[in-house]
Amino acid sequence: MIQGNDKVVTCTFTARGDTTPSDPTAVTFTVKDPNKAITTYTYDAGQTGTYDVLRASAGVYELRVACPLAGMYYVTGHGAGAVKASAGVTIKVDADSSL
Repeated sequence: MIQGNDKVVTCTFTARGDTTPSDPTAVTFTVKDPNKAITTYTYDAGQTGTYDVLRASAGVYELRVACPLAGMYYVTGHGAGAVKASAGVTIKVDADSSL
């Protein structure tokens, strides 16, 4: 991925022993950027017009991660309450030589 672009990270939550996605009571995403700065995003069911966190469908949540810096981004998604689960992904961002 090239510096300056956004990356959409998707987390799908399923209850233990189930195969159908279902909503956690709370969903939190955490992003650590190449400078080690940590930003937390919490999904609020009452929110409207958000650019960062989106409930795509039952149990499926997306976070739009802005990647203005070259380096490694670490993203985790956590579900709590009704469905407890966590997942993580690493995003490698290459420098844009035109910047």
